[in-house]
Amino acid sequence: MTSISNSPLSRNAKIFLILSVVFASVHMIDFIFHGQQLRSICGGIGFALMAHGIHRNDLAKPPQDTRARAASIVGAVLVATSLAIKLFGSSTPSV
Repeated sequence: MTSISNSPLSRNAKIFLILSVVFASVHMIDFIFHGQQLRSICGGIGFALMAHGIHRNDLAKPPQDTRARAASIVGAVLVATSLAIKLFGSSTPSV
């Protein structure tokens, strides 16, 4: 297994991949330890799917794996859903 520094991904793809993995981890930790909210699991799965698509295809190249591209699109929709739930969800303040 190669490390991310030796992978054939472009520099921007590596940065976005690392950020996606970090955001997915943060959302999953938030889901597990802080209330099992729908927005946390949507964000965690969405960022993980986006990271998978980036790892398989890279950002600037035409997609070589259509399933990974579909996973990235579904991941982006889940992240957008997570943000919508957070912004337009309940109007009561959290304790």
